[in-house]
Amino acid sequence: MVKCVLGIASQGDGHVEILGNFAELVQDETSLEMLVSSGTDVQVRDLILMRTSDN
Repeated sequence: MVKCVLGIASQGDGHVEILGNFAELVQDETSLEMLVSSGTDVQVRDLILMRTSDN
């Protein structure tokens, strides 16, 4: 069962950091539930970008 599909549009190597953040996000059960239950693209973006600021 698919719970989430992510499309990334970036120039150069910008997608590498986004994919890394997304991978960390889905490995944490609490974060994954937040992602699955998010209602907007802005909420999804913010969850992924939070990983960047945490590092």
